[in-house]
Formats: sequence, C-alpha cells, structure tokens
Amino acid sequence: MQARLSPVKTISRVIAGSRSFVTASSSSLRHHHHATNSLRPARALKLSSRPITASLSSHGPRSFHTSTKLGLIRDDQKDGVKEKKDHPFAFAFDIDGVLLLGQQAYPTARRALELLNRHNVHYIFLTNGGGKFEHERVSQLSEKLSLPFSPAQIVLSHTPFRTFAPPSPFPPLLPEIGKIPGTVLVLGGSADKARSVALHYGFDNVVTSKDFLVASPTLWPFATVNNDVRKLAKPLPTGTGPSGELQINAIFIYNDPRDWGLDIQLIVDLLLSHRGYVGTRSPLNGVSTAGRAFQNDGQPTLFFGCDDLLWANEYHLPRLGQGAFKKALEGVWREVTGGAELQSITIGKPFPETYKFAEGVLSHWRNKGEEGTMTGKREELKRVYMVGDNPASDIAGANGYKSEEGTEWVGCLVKSGVYKGGEPEHVPRVVVEDVLEAVRWALEREGVRVEEE
Repeated sequence: MQARLSPVKTISRVIAGSRSFVTASSSSLRHHHHATNSLRPARALKLSSRPITASLSSHGPRSFHTSTKLGLIRDDQKDGVKEKKDHPFAFAFDIDGVLLLGQQAYPTARRALELLNRHNVHYIFLTNGGGKFEHERVSQLSEKLSLPFSPAQIVLSHTPFRTFAPPSPFPPLLPEIGKIPGTVLVLGGSADKARSVALHYGFDNVVTSKDFLVASPTLWPFATVNNDVRKLAKPLPTGTGPSGELQINAIFIYNDPRDWGLDIQLIVDLLLSHRGYVGTRSPLNGVSTAGRAFQNDGQPTLFFGCDDLLWANEYHLPRLGQGAFKKALEGVWREVTGGAELQSITIGKPFPETYKFAEGVLSHWRNKGEEGTMTGKREELKRVYMVGDNPASDIAGANGYKSEEGTEWVGCLVKSGVYKGGEPEHVPRVVVEDVLEAVRWALEREGVRVEEE
C-alpha cells in the first residue's frame, strides 16, 4: 500500500460559499454545481507541524519577480512614491501545459504573469517536473518567458526531499522517518544531474544505477556499458556490511527514469535485500511480520517524486510520466512477490505534504522574498489559486489539501495541456482556456480591476 500523508489539523473554519465548477470564456462565465471528488483513502502519516520557511535560493543568481526594467508600471507606483499594496491571496502555477508546452512558452503566459506583477500579487511555481537544480529550472523559465524570477519561487517535485538530508535547515516532513544518513540511491533525470542535486541538498553519499552497472555489468546484462556511461558513473562507496556490502538507506526517484529495466531491477533487488545491503536476500521474504510478508526487514524506504501518469509537451498527445514508471514497478513487484503491494511514499502533486511545503515557500516569499521590507503588517493569506492542466494532480491536490493555517486552495483548470475538455474526474472551481483567463478570473473574483488590453 502506498503511503499518503494527511495534514496534522483540519481546516479551522468553514469556507464560505459552495464549491462550484465554472466554465469560463472570454465572453462569459457559466456556473455548474458539482460535488467535489475526494482523494482515495490511504494510511495517514503525520506531517511535521513546524512551519517550513527556510529560503530555497541557496545558490544561483538572485532576481526579482517584479521589474520596472521590463516596463511594468504597477498601480501602486504613483508620483514617484512606491507603496506596495498587500493582498490576501496568491497564486501557484504548474509549468508544463500551463506556462510552457515543451520548450516553448505558451502564448499568453507572459501576459498573465505581467498582470500579476502590475498588481503586486505574489506567486510561486509548483511543478511535478524536476531532475535539476531549482535555480536552473527557474532560469530556464525566466529565459523562455522573458521575465525575471527567483529560485525562492519554485518547488520542483523533489524539492521537499531536501528535508530528509541530515544538515538541511528544513524540518523533516515525516517525523517518523526523520533525517536519512548514509548512502542513498537517486534515480531519474538526464546525465548525472540528480546526483548533483541530492549532494547539494546535503545527503552524505549519493549513488546512481549507472554506478552499479559499471561496477557489475551483469546486474542488467541488456544495457550497453559504453564510454558515455562510464563517464557518468562514480566508484561505489566502501561497504559496511558483514562481508563488505554497501548499504542503501533510501531510494529516491527524482525524475522520470531513462532506463526503466535497469532501475526496476535495482529497486527490486534492494527491496528484497537484508536491511538494504546490496547483493543480499532477506530471510524474512515471504514471512509475515507486522502484517507484511515483504519489505519487513529494514529495507530502504522508496520515495517517488510525483505520481503523474501523463504530462504534456509539444507532441499532440499526452506523454507517459514518472507515474507510469511507478505503475510498471508495482506490476513487476506483484509478480515477483506473488501479489504483495509495493510499499512506497509519493510526494509531489496531488499529495498534501507537497502542498504544505509549497504553502511554506509561498509564505516565505510573501513575507520576506527578495523585494525588501513591506511597510506595515502582511495581510493573512486567505486563498491560493492553483492553476494547472492536470485534474488528477493539480486539481485533486487543491481540492484535497486542508491547510493548517486555514488557507483555501482554489483549483483552476486550463485546457492548454493534459486536459482538453469534458467533465474532469476532480472538479475544479473554474475551467478556462489558458493561464491568462485563469488569472483574470481570479483577480476579478478578488475585486481587483483588470484593465482591458
């Protein structure tokens, strides 16, 4: 059974008004009332109740999300006096299928963000993509949209993993797991970037499947061990097991794996091992212990960075994502174990621990950010508009998350990515054509005058 996390507290107040499904066009808004679909139940794990407010921009160029250099003239700049207006709402944007389609910027994305900049409305980027440094991803986004952003504004699928690194200033999201010392296996992404990110997060030792393949090519005899693979591989750390075996304390999927066969084989071996020692088999496999016949002997915890079965790029049909790899692994695991369910922890959207983490990042950006000091007290954050293209992740997460701070998350579904039409499984508050319409709808809902362009 896959572990899902539930927030520590329930929402402290009843949100006024009914949940409604709205289809918006440039000419009209049509309201239809539906019951909000709930997330399927699962075993609850306790999230840390400590606020997560440490800055994400630990390296890389520091930049601002508002800029007069781009010709943005906000309505809070009059007579040469800069008075920042506060708002009780903010935005969280998915990237792929909302702001970008593959490597290309969506036509109205820049205008949507410029509109928020003019009104001094804060926003962050909340994506199930990853496999690179936060500052690299935000730099790429800035280049494609021709707008400056900060690394403190982005949460990648694996950004919350940094809470498990021993020296990280972030409190661990899962107190029952806590910090993870020793050697961890990191999978997914291109080249050797995931290892670099994990080391930057502060993990002691980080290994990849290519390290194991080069050290023992018969591990997955169908792979080609060429010079390119050897260049990416590193020597395995010295083992500490009874016979010198290397122990793996956790397995992290940072991004979509590139060699499914190799990675599935390695994961299955480790989950059948004795206490994560490479090349061993647990004597407890098939023996029911604490209600489990497998993964009951100190094997490494398996983490997935997201659960997206599909995602959108330039191709005209949705593409398989990390969630598809997860489904493949679960199928192999059932066959190998005679029907056992794979025990794993998945973060990313729609899971509540990622929304909790993102809310902390957004709170830090609003209250400190990189814009200087606000005059007066910051108004309480009452609403976050989650703008996404995937009902199963963006909207399911916004609908299901119960903020400990009482903040309401409002799902806004766009038709520019995975979702193309019809009634979605997880009902958003509004369905619009694109990100610009979503921003205009939310601003008008908040009583902010949106000038016609």
